[in-house]
Amino acid sequence: MPAAVMENFDRGSPFSQSDSQSPQEWNTSDRREKNRDAARKSRKKQTEKADLLHEELQTLEQANAAFVKEIADLKKQLQIYKTALEQHEPHCTKLGSFGPPASVSGAPSTATPSTSDYVSSPNLLADITFLPNTNSVSLTDLFDWTPWDSMNDNGFQL
Repeated sequence: MPAAVMENFDRGSPFSQSDSQSPQEWNTSDRREKNRDAARKSRKKQTEKADLLHEELQTLEQANAAFVKEIADLKKQLQIYKTALEQHEPHCTKLGSFGPPASVSGAPSTATPSTSDYVSSPNLLADITFLPNTNSVSLTDLFDWTPWDSMNDNGFQL
């Protein structure tokens, strides 16, 4: 460094190496150091918060992708069961004189049943003993279950 510049450093500039700073310079220097530390701490905290949010975003995106895949799988399974039901209905002996089951479209039925079509049965639920106990079965296990595969031509369990 040129000598003229070095002399300026030694004459009490903020860059001087001397310990003979005035109290005002000391307070300013101390305040600046504390401010730098606070800014550093704030940036670190903000970075950590951004990292946590980024991790949470990735976790949510993975969960969302899993849900989308599960929904697609469930739609495929629903189509398989609808097709199986449509193929089964013409051969079903359980329908009897009740006619085809209600539509699964979700729209309310506007048809009113005729009283001449009504067949009295003491307990319609007695014939559903072939249904599995679903208390401890997961949804994916339920979708793999096909009750008509285990039935004979009369609708009774094999």
